[in-house]
Amino acid sequence: MTPPVPRGLPTACRPQRRRSWMPTFLFHIYGLILRESANKELVRRHLADLLELSHQSANQREGIATAIGIVSSSHLPAVWAVLEHLGRTRLLRTAFMSPDCQQLDPDRHWRWVSCTSLLCYGRMALHAREQILPWVDNIISRMVYYFSCSCYDNILKTSFLSAVIMLMKALKQENSTQSYKFSQIPELIQCLLGILQKEPNFLATLFRQKIILVIVGLSKLRPSLKPVVKSRILQTCLQSLFMLPPMEKLKSCLPPLDSAPDVMVLYKKSMQALDLLLQNFISENKSMDEMCFLLQHMEPWLQSDKSHERKRVVQTIFPLLKYVVDYVTLTEEATPSLLGHQIGLLALLWRDKDPVTQSHSRQCIYLLLQLLIQQKGSTEQFMHLNKMKNFEAKARRESEMRFYNVVKVAEILQGLFQELPSIVFKSILQTMMNGGDSAGDSVPRGDSRGDTVPVSPL
Repeated sequence: MTPPVPRGLPTACRPQRRRSWMPTFLFHIYGLILRESANKELVRRHLADLLELSHQSANQREGIATAIGIVSSSHLPAVWAVLEHLGRTRLLRTAFMSPDCQQLDPDRHWRWVSCTSLLCYGRMALHAREQILPWVDNIISRMVYYFSCSCYDNILKTSFLSAVIMLMKALKQENSTQSYKFSQIPELIQCLLGILQKEPNFLATLFRQKIILVIVGLSKLRPSLKPVVKSRILQTCLQSLFMLPPMEKLKSCLPPLDSAPDVMVLYKKSMQALDLLLQNFISENKSMDEMCFLLQHMEPWLQSDKSHERKRVVQTIFPLLKYVVDYVTLTEEATPSLLGHQIGLLALLWRDKDPVTQSHSRQCIYLLLQLLIQQKGSTEQFMHLNKMKNFEAKARRESEMRFYNVVKVAEILQGLFQELPSIVFKSILQTMMNGGDSAGDSVPRGDSRGDTVPVSPL
């Protein structure tokens, strides 16, 4: 027997299991009518009927979620109860029948029910308004659970990401979000990182950018992310982007597509999202220890045997350092041994075969030294360092060879930092200059008739 239909509901809007398609606006109307009903039991029955529709079509899944979200604005507990029942009776049973995801449920009617559920939770968050915070941890826990126990495919990936984006929009609209302590954020981030790890090694969509931007938003919530979570984020994001094929091969790596995307635009937007993630981390913890923490995750890529990976990492470090120098006042002094190691690795790239890598590595060292001087608060030393930069830009080959000898002793400088952690920075600068002069004097002079080449500026 068909349950009673809310008064005024068009016949075409009645949920029928046989109907496989329904225009989205009819779902919208259906949700509006149920939202205004004062009979909670009636609302539950019709929501249950709505969820009995097929979950095979993308339009159907989105339409069901739209109606559920609208109804939840007035009947949130009832909607929650119906979705809980759906999870116990349909989703978990489907997961139990095919735990290894190899044998899919032969009933395609329910195959993507978890995707519908994820979209429903996202819509619930959007419509919850001031009710979002009391429910947010429960909503996130269900999203994480349904994503984790479902068979992974592009439909699940898209549905989960859409649901999380809707959740983030809802949280941005709530003024009390920054004072609320969330309990499920690391688990949610882990699901997003899992998607990122499974992305193919080419760029055809903006999934990478969207995932990283969502993580940026989640990392701003309280409590602050633990170092182990941030480390996992950095490792996954850097690997996902740095290991992409070289720029000249990115387009040729694409599979056959109906319309070829602009790979350069996708790459640029994805790298900009990574820059924003790094800037957000240092803005949340304005210390040199945090800067060293971020740079430590770059070290494996600085030592990569692939030229395009070394190029990408210095192109990532440079805007981060530039951002910190221009906009952030760091609260703690650096640990000399850590910075010495990172300066040494960057100095070794001064002779990289790629000119872009060379240039950016020099600029990175200059900015690191500038940060240290700013912490010491010495304007005189900063002006001296700036003169060094201008001098190198005008020097000829003889001066270049003299300056490059400093590269050979980069690791010695690292040891110096480790052995003398309390050394005054002014003395370090003087030692570097003296060492550079001494090393330059020991270099055999070339033929004075040979042409000289100016050194590229920092």
